[in-house]
Amino acid sequence: MKRFWIVVLFLLLGAAHAPGQDTSAEVPFPKDLIVMLPKDGSVTMEWIAAPLSAAEVSKAAMRDIVFRIDHKNNMWIGYNQKYLANLGSELNFSLGRTVRDFLFLDDGELFIASETALGFIPPFNNKETLALDKGIPVFPFQPLCSLPLNQCVLAPNGRGSVYIYGFDPAVKAYAVYELLYEENKAYDKGKKTIKGWGKVFLSTDKISAVVVSQGNTYVAEGRTVFKIIPGKPEPAIAFVHPREKITGLAASLEGGIFYATNSGIGLSKNGMSLEFMKYPSAQMVQQEKALYILLPDCLGVLKLDSIDNFIKKKQSVARKE
Repeated sequence: MKRFWIVVLFLLLGAAHAPGQDTSAEVPFPKDLIVMLPKDGSVTMEWIAAPLSAAEVSKAAMRDIVFRIDHKNNMWIGYNQKYLANLGSELNFSLGRTVRDFLFLDDGELFIASETALGFIPPFNNKETLALDKGIPVFPFQPLCSLPLNQCVLAPNGRGSVYIYGFDPAVKAYAVYELLYEENKAYDKGKKTIKGWGKVFLSTDKISAVVVSQGNTYVAEGRTVFKIIPGKPEPAIAFVHPREKITGLAASLEGGIFYATNSGIGLSKNGMSLEFMKYPSAQMVQQEKALYILLPDCLGVLKLDSIDNFIKKKQSVARKE
């Protein structure tokens, strides 16, 4: 059979690249990074934030990193469970409290999960009057509603809705909940009334990732990804990894599911899978037709564009080691 996949090995880039910038003059990638792309170039790759050296990463002193993309494709990270930073600008701020997670809805609305509440940053007049946390401005935090889960995580791809997952002490189970509004309409700067949290999924096993795609909810626990279809009484099994636990999920517009493990990233559709990237503990976020991948130990960000071409090619369903 005609070989369709090639292994693309690059060397470390010396400077950050903005989206769309020419990356033809590649300089070396981080070691251990392997990416498999279609040989015909139908899926493209570029650095949009260059990897940092070990010394630079050490100086940054970032831990507990959470990676997100907003509605304008700006890159954001949460770090040290307190700070948020825009990687494309100098915007860096604290919330003055524990920040477990954050997400952007399709309309740009920013939601933040503290230990006990879901909230947002209210308008404020003068940045000069803000308190400082180690020289970083402390933005105000306005609680919106309480969180029913311990160690609550926000699903990054709820689109117009907010999904959370974690452990629910009230039912002594791991759970996925959706934030509900009056008339089931999305939050609109206080104009809609919050009804509460609606149960989507309960499990005795710990949930490691959740993503919402085309009205369906995908939930990872252990090596298994479940698909919850509205109106169906029981979840279906969408994918079972043969060896590793699933650590992250992202959706494809064509119906496939991208998954992350501790060793890399792959794609599953119709019961078959392809692992196209090898790198430890990578985080990913899907935005439109692109997959943004953060390499947390060097803070580099890759963008894979036209990712649905992984699915449209018949050869892309074959798994390669």
